[in-house]
Amino acid sequence: MVFKDKKTWLKNIGFYGFLVLCVSVIFLIRVGNSGAPISIFGVSFHNVLTSSMEDTIPQGSLVITYRVDPKDLQIGDDITYMRSEKVSITHRIVGIIERYEDTGERAFETKGTMNKEQDTYPVPAVNVVGKVIFHNHALGVITQILKQYWIYIVIMLGLLYGLVISIKNIFKQDEEEGSNENDDIATEKA
Repeated sequence: MVFKDKKTWLKNIGFYGFLVLCVSVIFLIRVGNSGAPISIFGVSFHNVLTSSMEDTIPQGSLVITYRVDPKDLQIGDDITYMRSEKVSITHRIVGIIERYEDTGERAFETKGTMNKEQDTYPVPAVNVVGKVIFHNHALGVITQILKQYWIYIVIMLGLLYGLVISIKNIFKQDEEEGSNENDDIATEKA
């Protein structure tokens, strides 16, 4: 594909970059929700499924975590951790156990900010997915819609792209025919 000018080239790069980003986020969230989250360069994406942190991180929010050294985590940090192979939880650290069960590793006492009681069991450092670095409810709703209807969205984007290309080709043909008619008129006068 040859681009006539820089502006067209940048538009196409932006469009395809956006598509790749959408598909990547959908893939990461779909796969991440079916088991242990996928981490790319230490960054993981999750959707909050419960209201245990509603006052801070509303149910349905998109949460982005970053893998950090457990020694850097402090009381008050929000973390995502694995409770089991397929269940991740985002809660706040309310206490730290320095040498958990004589392993020499840290463990974290956690609590959902809306829960009356802290979580029953401490979270060993190896179960921590990462520290919450970003959360947004609107993006969470969008990702839930994308997850649920991703195949339809991909089909619609493909059809929309085909429609735009077709319309561009129709206008391009009309311009070429119009310029050919002007050339013929100019030739007849000469």
